[in-house]
Amino acid sequence: MLRTNRLILVLSPLLLVPFACGDDSSGDGSATTSLSSSSDTATSDSDSASASASATQGSMSESATQGSMSESATQGSDSDSTTTVGVSDSDSDTSTSVGETEGTSVGPTGSDSDSTTSTGTGTGTDSDSDSDSDSGTTGDPPDCEGMMMGNEVESLIWIANSSQGTVSKIDTVTMEELGRYRTRPDGGGSPSRTSVGIGGDVVVASRSGGVTKIFADTADCVESNGIPGIQTSQGADDILDWGEEECVAWHRPLAYSDNRPIAWTQGAQNPDTCLYEGAKVWTSASKKVMGSVTVFLLNGETGEIEQEKVLPDVHPNTQYIFGGYGGAVDSDDNFWFSQLEKGKLVKVSIDDLSHQVWDMPVPGYGMTIGASGYVWTCGENVARFNPKDETWDTQYTGGGIHTGGCMESADGVLFKASHFRIHAVDVETLEVIDVIDTLNPPQHFWGIALDFDGMLWAVPRSGTTAYKIDPKTHDAEILNGLVGAYTYSDMTGFALSSVVPQ
Repeated sequence: MLRTNRLILVLSPLLLVPFACGDDSSGDGSATTSLSSSSDTATSDSDSASASASATQGSMSESATQGSMSESATQGSDSDSTTTVGVSDSDSDTSTSVGETEGTSVGPTGSDSDSTTSTGTGTGTDSDSDSDSDSGTTGDPPDCEGMMMGNEVESLIWIANSSQGTVSKIDTVTMEELGRYRTRPDGGGSPSRTSVGIGGDVVVASRSGGVTKIFADTADCVESNGIPGIQTSQGADDILDWGEEECVAWHRPLAYSDNRPIAWTQGAQNPDTCLYEGAKVWTSASKKVMGSVTVFLLNGETGEIEQEKVLPDVHPNTQYIFGGYGGAVDSDDNFWFSQLEKGKLVKVSIDDLSHQVWDMPVPGYGMTIGASGYVWTCGENVARFNPKDETWDTQYTGGGIHTGGCMESADGVLFKASHFRIHAVDVETLEVIDVIDTLNPPQHFWGIALDFDGMLWAVPRSGTTAYKIDPKTHDAEILNGLVGAYTYSDMTGFALSSVVPQ
């Protein structure tokens, strides 16, 4: 279901970007607790780590699957209680071409089947068959000015459980986990970056190769496994097998061992419905060798590769051997991505895939684009790139190179994760105007996002929790039960909505 009308009031986001390394941590039950501010401080720990994402370079299918897929996924641990939470790519990472299995019955298997809830009625065949009737609204087209996101789909955040090979759908208001989904047929892949489109659906990139789209609204899910009704996850402990889960829209295999940046385009607004249609998906990947950094433009409805281009003058970072690290789109749907540390900032045109490259002036980790139109890279320094005059401005904030994501609000504040604190930076002056460092116990924050109610979300590195923080009072609520969480990107869709011309 596409989002309809709601006026954007709050902060504009960013893209969060972490490093493929991991910590050991134990999971606890999925629950939320309230946490008020306290004055404890902490020293930052060492961030040295390495990414072991390696994928078998198999053949890439030219057709992505819509609906359910027939490949059976490797059964990982679906419990909320975890032992090793590091981002390990030791799972089988062979990219598999998945074909459609319409009419094939796939019965519930594994420990998840007992908790599966069936929603919907009948066989799931086109419940929208009456939508073309003449009983619709008549008169003048609606006034779309100020109309963007709407309904309950807007109140979601999607956080990747990297070490579990899943992504969690979480209600930002109630802090309830509504579903958890596998992101590759083999159950692995080390998913990290998520991007939420204007219509609410999410795409997630797996470090070891592959992009998966998941419907946000169960009304959009398609009957495809032969079992009456719609089978879909109902919570953290209810992870369905690949091919049984019917809210996975498609999976695009990519035979690359380094697949990180991902971003929806806005699409075009239909003046008769005010809905955005025809959105596409940008992603970038490399094989960790010179001359392999490639950008892809995928069809948002089918996952088909519509365009791809190798960027011959952009090479994997020599220290970490990564291509692109974080990505976002501007108001014209052009794709921007940055590299880890002191690498390159790249812009790819949606019109013809022509590209421009700039040297990053200071090391960076996370990146984002917000309502100001500036492109940001964030690390120990905040670096602001002005696309109009192609100039950089930087400001030291501290926190070390591996400080995670940053996000710009609609009222001119950039929030940046800085180890055990979060900095708030004025978008125009680059002055640090606030520091959130009073959470007890302190957390090594990595991913940052803003929801549509103005709350700040912070995801500790490779942990089991996510924090919802009031940026004014610094009070926080805690969501528990994640598994090796490692997301720093446009997890709510707020960043994308903020760059859409109003």
